[in-house]
Amino acid sequence: MAISGAYITGNLSGTTVAGTSATGALPASSNTLLEGAVSDILGMKSTAVTNTAAATAATTQSEGYAAEASAYGTAADTAEQNAIIAGIAGDVKTLQQQRDVGLTIGTQQAQVAAAGFGAAGSSLDLLRSSLQQGYLTTQLTATQTALTKGAYLEEAARSRAQKAAAEATGAAAKTTASTWTAAGALSTANAAKETAALNNFLGTATLTADQKLILDPLSADLTKPLTATTTTTAKSPYASTTGVLPVGSSFNATTGVTTFGNNI
Repeated sequence: MAISGAYITGNLSGTTVAGTSATGALPASSNTLLEGAVSDILGMKSTAVTNTAAATAATTQSEGYAAEASAYGTAADTAEQNAIIAGIAGDVKTLQQQRDVGLTIGTQQAQVAAAGFGAAGSSLDLLRSSLQQGYLTTQLTATQTALTKGAYLEEAARSRAQKAAAEATGAAAKTTASTWTAAGALSTANAAKETAALNNFLGTATLTADQKLILDPLSADLTKPLTATTTTTAKSPYASTTGVLPVGSSFNATTGVTTFGNNI
């Protein structure tokens, strides 16, 4: 007998596995062995599907973290550019203020000279006051510029740290996806090996209706409805005029071939 279909990976009908193939009638005492083999194969297939789904989820998470890291990187770049702009703006404002102080002092000196007074007494006090006020204004501007620039740089550093964290988490998710993928491939391979061993054990044995029922989950894709459209043909112990044939299949007594539906 060759077990094939959606649950089975590859064509195992020609696989040779060490062991003794059964011929003639398969004793009922083999039912427990068949049940265990079917359970194991379906369990491995189910595990493979679960692992594949987990790998897909981990990959999606990895991609999400990569996008998040990119966004943090953009935010950091923007903050650093803002810090540069703030520094330049502060420098320009300081130069303007220094120019205004120079103009103010020059105007005051011209006015004192025009009035016929010398650089002494109250005129010096006035110049000193203008210089002090100008110095205080430029210092306040420099302080405010430093604070604004520092805030942007702090924001940039925070975004860089968040980017690094997102990249690390994304890398971990990618590694997890690879692990799940490998586990799924191993489960699929193990299921294929056990299926091949089961095929070898069954050989050309004649199965009872109960034994056919036990093996039926391996012959049909239970996720699709059974149909009578024929696409797969195989030699099988189902090729008998007696016993129960799967829904959607037919037996040709001349060729000894059972034709199954799309999902067999």
